[in-house]
Amino acid sequence: MSKLQPQIKPFDYKCGRELIDKIKEITHVSTDLQLADVIGVPKSTIGTWKDRGLTPYEIVIRLHLATGVSLRALLLDEGELFSETSHAFEEIEGKRLINGRLENSQKVVLDSITLNDFGVKSSDVVLINVNDEKLLINMKENMASAGRYLVDIDGTLSINQIQRLPGKKLAINFNGSSFTV
Repeated sequence: MSKLQPQIKPFDYKCGRELIDKIKEITHVSTDLQLADVIGVPKSTIGTWKDRGLTPYEIVIRLHLATGVSLRALLLDEGELFSETSHAFEEIEGKRLINGRLENSQKVVLDSITLNDFGVKSSDVVLINVNDEKLLINMKENMASAGRYLVDIDGTLSINQIQRLPGKKLAINFNGSSFTV
């Protein structure tokens, strides 16, 4: 009986706390809870990876596919994390709309491909949480046509359906009632 000899030898991958810290850096978060939200796993799972010195391969692959991060740089500390053709995550301001006012919330991380798909820059948009619905609002856009918009009426903010009408008028819907301005 012969022993199998691997022709492709296993690598000495980064693991545990060191790898999780590198993943936090790439995703622009600082806590395990924030990372858990970004990658969609329980915080306790991240703690297990750190405590047991594990390598979350599926997360590493997902991160590579979403951001273009180099697997060699992430797992083996070889080379640059991102090549010139790759993309990374960008932070977006997070806000909550409460009682007609925007309150600061935790920042949100989106990858640059998503931002490009929406045709916006991270500096121009805010992610607003309204009644557990997350809306990406382009704060530079001020020419309403048709759709949902962040509206400021006498200093009170709300998200409303707007429809452009002939004669430079807008119809604004407030919970089923509308008026024209």
